[in-house]
Amino acid sequence: MNQTQNEIKHLHQACFGAPSCAQNPVFELMSFELLPNTDNTPLMGDIPTIKGSVSSRQNCLEVTFTLTNIPTTLEVAAFDGANTRHSDYLWEQNCLEIFVGDTNAHYYEVNASVDGRFAVYEFDSYRHPASLPPQKSTDITFQWHKVQIGSELVYQFSLAFLATSKFKVQEITRINPCAILYADNHPIFYAIHHATPPDFHHKAYWVKF
Repeated sequence: MNQTQNEIKHLHQACFGAPSCAQNPVFELMSFELLPNTDNTPLMGDIPTIKGSVSSRQNCLEVTFTLTNIPTTLEVAAFDGANTRHSDYLWEQNCLEIFVGDTNAHYYEVNASVDGRFAVYEFDSYRHPASLPPQKSTDITFQWHKVQIGSELVYQFSLAFLATSKFKVQEITRINPCAILYADNHPIFYAIHHATPPDFHHKAYWVKF
């Protein structure tokens, strides 16, 4: 089943709370659909559909990704809560991502592997520092909230911005939810808007939040 945006919102609210909840008001709730970039990767047959929602609450950013229409050519690793730890180079396998920034040059990159591992990186400006792996950030804590495995895959996590973070959640002005999936070992880049070639760091293609 291909979920509608309203269904995604309900799924998100069921995990994180409805916007009308007075005790934990949601400042922003945005739904999105990620589009595959086919410029450099020939795609044969069905490819997954990725939709989701992002909300902000106090010092947290809450994220839902749903994957549907999953073909047999896409091997999805089983989620394991024991894997919830920082790990680098997650983009070399199936990886859900979100980039967040304010009006200044610095920004954060969050990687969430479908097997439970994660990474949070920080940058002073576009891809700087240019180290690999990127500079690990301790400004944001990552927490899985719910993972649903079935014909539809649902991944929900929250990002808590600590007092040391470069900006507060309420100061976030642009975000870039995105993903890399591998079908038959070919990477498929997903984003709301794509640079050419694909470049998730390029802020001109992020969306307002």
